[in-house]
Amino acid sequence: MVEINNWATPSMKEFIFWKDDMSPEEFEIEQAYYFGKMRDPSKRKQYIPIWQQRLKDNSKKVFIDETWASPYMKGFDFWRTGMTVDEYEAAYQSYFEKLNQK
Repeated sequence: MVEINNWATPSMKEFIFWKDDMSPEEFEIEQAYYFGKMRDPSKRKQYIPIWQQRLKDNSKKVFIDETWASPYMKGFDFWRTGMTVDEYEAAYQSYFEKLNQK
């Protein structure tokens, strides 16, 4: 059986938010969300991975909060405060597709 996520290291797969069919961009967003929530002690108990939130409510929009977005995420020209995770993922994929076409 071929592993779907051969891009991920074993240590990446140990994170609490890991799931087997995760893409690199999903990992980046989940990692930023996780560490952003862990910075605030009052929000630690409220942490639920984004993908688990979507299992409960597929229509739920998760907004990227300025406080948990990583510097990597904010470094893209498409970044804007108040984006949803879905908007960010679509812009991220589009950005790299354009790069690959060059």
